[in-house]
Amino acid sequence: TIVDFGIYTQPYALLMGMAFIPFAFNTRIDLASCIALSWLLFFGAILYFQAIGGESPAGPLKYLVAYLTPFFIVFPAFYLTRYHRTFFCKLVLWSSYLWVIVAVIQIAFDPSFMTILVRSWSAAGEVVVASGRGVMSLAPEPTTFGFHLIILGALHYLLSGNGRVSALIILCSLFLALSSSSLLVLLMAGSIGVAGHIGLKFLRKML
Repeated sequence: TIVDFGIYTQPYALLMGMAFIPFAFNTRIDLASCIALSWLLFFGAILYFQAIGGESPAGPLKYLVAYLTPFFIVFPAFYLTRYHRTFFCKLVLWSSYLWVIVAVIQIAFDPSFMTILVRSWSAAGEVVVASGRGVMSLAPEPTTFGFHLIILGALHYLLSGNGRVSALIILCSLFLALSSSSLLVLLMAGSIGVAGHIGLKFLRKML
């Protein structure tokens, strides 16, 4: 863990985005998104400086990270999607493999493998596996792990159109994380997708 915030928030995504942000400034993005992201950046900085009055600046960093991350993630994401789509797709796929491999190692060999990255929750790895809730992988708890794989799977599909690999990544969120919340999200997404498909068919017939 880079900074022990005492909560789940960690600056990994922020630092990753900052590595690409110098290349992303020429990316065209709509004005409304620019205003919204810039406002979050400004608002987060104002809240941070208000929060550090009379206390250590390290504690409120968790709030600052939450407001800074969208700005430093969205622009690089647009840049990578538009100009380096293949690389971005491979990056998402490799990330998915990493999360799954760590989860398999935790199941088969060592429940505390790589849990040092979540510091305050690192001791929970063995407890989670023993309880039958699945594994944490690189997340602080199984539900977060499941949600992360769902997002990676959906992003991989949007970038590559490869439904089989994307579905496999998403299914890993169920069989490795064993999270009921992940199952609920997938059921809701499936229900919305089916309803939308039926609705579109109905509209086409009406028109």
